[in-house]
Amino acid sequence: MKRSFLSVTCTALLAAASCSIAWAQTPRPSSVITPNFQNTDIAVVANSVTELTGITFILDQSASTRKITLSNRRPMSGREFYDTFITILAVNGFAAVPAGPNTMKIVQEANARTLPGRELAGGTGPDELVHLVVPVRNVNAQQVATVLNQFRSQYGVVQAVPGTNQIIINDRAANVQR
Repeated sequence: MKRSFLSVTCTALLAAASCSIAWAQTPRPSSVITPNFQNTDIAVVANSVTELTGITFILDQSASTRKITLSNRRPMSGREFYDTFITILAVNGFAAVPAGPNTMKIVQEANARTLPGRELAGGTGPDELVHLVVPVRNVNAQQVATVLNQFRSQYGVVQAVPGTNQIIINDRAANVQR
């Protein structure tokens, strides 16, 4: 009896932990805000996103004092506010990259390409940094990478992996989806 209770308890705890990890990377859909920030520190806006979504942001020193503006007059869901914040970061030369469950690091976009991004999946915002490994068939991966490099963003990476005929792509989700 004790063993089965312990087994059920451990299973429930593991399930709860995995749900919280999945939940942590996705903003809460039911919360609504009408954000309007004029010449405001990124840290203040990040705090508002955290309050609405539950996602914690760790700011690079260069981002912590940077001022941004978001002029808005309509209510936004947590997902919309999060995606808008990620876009504002991109416009200002910053990117948010995963730093663990429920946590994102805000770093300079030039440095973000060396950090692990999210897997490209449904629900990924257009300005989120993602990575994708693409197996190439019937043509040399280096040739494909050369062509795709013309379409990447300034800090995106398209790299053929020698000996595997695969390409690694790190870029904004909208570019990768193209």
